[in-house]
Amino acid sequence: MEATRPVRPCCCAAYLMFVIMAVFSAVPAFAGPVRELTLDTAVAIAMRNSYSIRKLELEIQSRLSWLKAQRAGMKSKVYADLVSPNIRNVSDYKWNSSTFRDELVRQNTMLWQGGLSVDQPVILFDYPTNGYVSLNYMLNRYQQFDEGYSSTDYYNRLFLKYEQPLFVPNRLKNDIMEAELNLEESRLRAISERGTKTDAGDSYARQRAYFLNPSLIRPGKINVIAVRVWDRGGGGGIYAGPVGLVVREEYLRYEQSRAKR
Repeated sequence: MEATRPVRPCCCAAYLMFVIMAVFSAVPAFAGPVRELTLDTAVAIAMRNSYSIRKLELEIQSRLSWLKAQRAGMKSKVYADLVSPNIRNVSDYKWNSSTFRDELVRQNTMLWQGGLSVDQPVILFDYPTNGYVSLNYMLNRYQQFDEGYSSTDYYNRLFLKYEQPLFVPNRLKNDIMEAELNLEESRLRAISERGTKTDAGDSYARQRAYFLNPSLIRPGKINVIAVRVWDRGGGGGIYAGPVGLVVREEYLRYEQSRAKR
């Protein structure tokens, strides 16, 4: 056990006086207009300055951006290819049916190839099928050399191609679904973190209302509302209604009418 050293009374009094003077001298520097603090503003300030809430909001933004990046993979892609020249200079024996003998044939050619393709993933029920439809255009330049003489030919190809892999994982679909689930998980955790708990004796019998952030609602899609109940003891849970959704303005009018009773 470590022994403590006694403090002289005069030093303690001076220390307390210094702290009190420092506190009182710092008050006027932060003094400002009086602001009425309501329950809603207090909760808003607490949520805005909560490290865990801010972390979850940043996580939601990050996963939302990742989901948008994955969905961008379902858009059309344009590819341009230019193949370096394929040069062939070979000599080979070939049979000449006119002279009935083998002849030495030399081949000196140069081939340039360029291509442009537009690929579009095949979408079915808002998800890619792992198949692609592509429109392709190929341009070729074929040049032949023969003892100081050369000839150049151009030819092209325009064709439509469909590819549908079988028995392989649908990587794009899996990545999109994983990004959606991760985003939904972050939103649910953010909702659960915004929940509060109290230890009041009659808190179980109080009527509660929770306001939803409009930015978290996705119009035209399935929205999941999660309610976390903190149970101090007993059976717990939501045991009586009414339970449902109501517009904020209607609920505020309802609360005002209850207060006047």
